[in-house]
Amino acid sequence: MATLDGVGRELDPAMLVIADARQPVAVAGVMGGAGSEIRATTRTVLLESACFQPAQIRATARRLGLATESSSRFERGVDLAGVDWASRRAAALLVELAGAQAARGVLDVGAARPAPRVIRCRYDVIRARIGVEISNEKIRAIFQSLELTVPGSETSAVGGAGSPAHEEAAGGVCDVTIPSFRPDLEREVDLVEEVARIHGLDRIPAPTPHAQLVVGADDRATQAQTLCRQHLVGLGLREIMNYSFVAAPLLDLFEPAAAPRRLVLPHPVSQEEAVLRNALAPQMAATLGRNHARQIPEAALFEIGRVFLRDAQGRPAEEERLAIGLTGAVDRGGLDRRRPPTAEETFLGLKGLWDALLQALGIRAWTCRAAPCPYGEEGWSVALGVDDQIVGTLCLLRGGLAREWRLTAPVGLLESRLAPLLRHVFKRRTIVATAPYPAIRRDMALIVSQTLQHEEIVQRIRHVAPPELENVELFDIFEDVSLGAGRKSMAYACTYRASDRTLTDAEANAYHEQVKAAVKAGLHVEVRQG
Repeated sequence: MATLDGVGRELDPAMLVIADARQPVAVAGVMGGAGSEIRATTRTVLLESACFQPAQIRATARRLGLATESSSRFERGVDLAGVDWASRRAAALLVELAGAQAARGVLDVGAARPAPRVIRCRYDVIRARIGVEISNEKIRAIFQSLELTVPGSETSAVGGAGSPAHEEAAGGVCDVTIPSFRPDLEREVDLVEEVARIHGLDRIPAPTPHAQLVVGADDRATQAQTLCRQHLVGLGLREIMNYSFVAAPLLDLFEPAAAPRRLVLPHPVSQEEAVLRNALAPQMAATLGRNHARQIPEAALFEIGRVFLRDAQGRPAEEERLAIGLTGAVDRGGLDRRRPPTAEETFLGLKGLWDALLQALGIRAWTCRAAPCPYGEEGWSVALGVDDQIVGTLCLLRGGLAREWRLTAPVGLLESRLAPLLRHVFKRRTIVATAPYPAIRRDMALIVSQTLQHEEIVQRIRHVAPPELENVELFDIFEDVSLGAGRKSMAYACTYRASDRTLTDAEANAYHEQVKAAVKAGLHVEVRQG
């Protein structure tokens, strides 16, 4: 059909039209037909007033590409009870202003009028919400001024003790009848807003802020997380945040064996957000990949977030974790940035960040032992331990996985449970005065197996050393066929200092011999002479 703008428009069965016995004369709620306009020769006018479903009119207007004053009004909703009144008012204006003569009768076809909506409102709630002492009579007067019918508004004039309206007002509540032209009023709080608006928002006092102490409340966990974030930012990392919902294929790339423990949403919004993440590493690797695809080859990122999985009993569980991702020459500047980082540099750089974080969090000793990781490169994966328990993993991302995002440089990933790291944040530290006496250094070289780790040697030395041992430092590693197959030499400098006197050479030598004997016996190593 052709509309009033002279354009022929193709209709479909889902569109509502107004039609006579032969043809449509208007697209309902949007625009009239080309034959319905008022001309100079028009003598008879038929007024039609209607109410349409907003969704129906919105869909029709979008399909036809028509945005009119009519569609805009109907899309927002029209008062069904006001349709007849509007028709009669329009006819009266035509009679009054245009010299028209109204024909007799009105045809009314449509749905039954909805029952009036009633909201029960409590006077004390209104006063408490807006913070102003306002009388019940004043509240009822405000409702009446907005055409909200309230029984008992005329109580003082016509009602007396014992009347229903008087009893309702005495009970501190009133039933407010909502007119059909106020669909926005649905709950008691909406009526509170109307009272505040009419009474005057500027007359509502601003209360002095106050805080309430809750016995037993403890926000130390939140404070500890905040400190951890500050330390990570201080180490040069940037924080990222990912959604808790991920796609199952992404998790399968990293740990397909964990699928039975995952929490799958029964009705996901999309397949890209169908599973609750059970690890942070997959999204960390994907984030590094997206940065690389946008010409950001160097990134040092961290995320603190929750993971969700089933526990040993099959029940849903969650825990806070920390993930760190490292790629590119993030710790170099100038021309040195052009040199691609090696796998060893990336791995040790990530390990250094982990050590610095633990030191800042008050953890002086931690362990790392070679352990396979499902997504780690073989030979470049370790399990991280704190307080004699495994808390996470540190590895280089497997080459096949890195190629999923076209990452060519080594990618370091670390993921750890957060709670064990924050256990010592607020632990009191003992302050020891700096000793004013000189130190004595003694060196020792050990011939050890290639499998013996530096950490085990230091722990053994610390375990048997006297209080005067101030520091242990590894300063040389030597490997040669002359030492034998699978053996290496590790040289340590031990610093001795007493806090109350100057050590003699004899005392330092005795302490050092004690340490060497204990290390030799406990670790089954050979102490090199000379």
